[in-house]
Amino acid sequence: MTFYSGLSKPFTELVGVGMVAITVCAGAYLVVNQETHIFFLKIRDTPLSVTELLIFFGLLIGASDPLRKLSGVSIMIYSGAMAANMIYGILESKPNVRDPENPTPLEGSGHSLQIRDLSFHYNASHPILSDIHLDIPFGRTVALLGHNGSGKSTMIQLLCRYYDPTEGSISLGGIDIRNLALRDLRGRIALVSQSTELFNRTVMENIQYGSPDATQEEVIEAAKLAHAHEFITHALSDGYQTVVGQGGQKLSGGQRQRIALARAILRKPEILILDESTSQIDMASEIQIRETLQTMKGQMTIIIITHREALIALADEVYTLHKGKLESTPHSLQAAA
Repeated sequence: MTFYSGLSKPFTELVGVGMVAITVCAGAYLVVNQETHIFFLKIRDTPLSVTELLIFFGLLIGASDPLRKLSGVSIMIYSGAMAANMIYGILESKPNVRDPENPTPLEGSGHSLQIRDLSFHYNASHPILSDIHLDIPFGRTVALLGHNGSGKSTMIQLLCRYYDPTEGSISLGGIDIRNLALRDLRGRIALVSQSTELFNRTVMENIQYGSPDATQEEVIEAAKLAHAHEFITHALSDGYQTVVGQGGQKLSGGQRQRIALARAILRKPEILILDESTSQIDMASEIQIRETLQTMKGQMTIIIITHREALIALADEVYTLHKGKLESTPHSLQAAA
């Protein structure tokens, strides 16, 4: 498509220039010689005057530009058709993770989390997680440490059921999460990741996205807990009605993360997952957020992925993932932290 698109432009220009050149030669021949025929082909009944020739040239030049542009329409149509075929392929694809035919209801709240013999790989020759065993009672705060690529984020994706384990299981309240409705499972989880997703809407709407039925007072209270209220009211021109731009481009990285944390707090989830959620926040704000999380301990299960000591100190248990395996004991790591 790129080759033919590049070839069409000079070809069209060449045809246009050739058409004008032939017309100029033919018209000049008719005017100079006062002829009405070219090679026995009758052009008109009377000889052509200079004025008529110039008018014809003007009309010809005026029509040539739209004709050249019209030639590019077919390229655009074919490009659009190719893009549509690719989009329809994505829209019609079936997700690998689906709701069970008869989902098991999970009643109430305050459920413990159990991970048994968990293994996962994208490629069979490169396992990401191997034989993970972990029990997290409700209300506990757990920190997961490890180098990049050790499997921390993959473990969170399995917990949210973006993927299913290759082996083993993850259970919530004694029920395998593969037997739960996706809406039921994910409705109990709030995830604050390192890459914050904000919409081109107001600050109020971005926070309220976590709980659409929340009142304005509840949104402001969540922002205060995330220590975002101060910069929203003082640093932003329209306060909570400030439009943050596509992806939150009008805000700094730390401000985006605090708004995302406020959104998660507003949900009042059963499981709160913080995946490097304070990586772009200054130390003073992080200490304030730590104090907020300290007050929330016991009200929900908190899973923290971080390398910041201020948040590690919050954890009741600290685990380290190394090459997809839990190696260190929580007690020794807690003492080190």
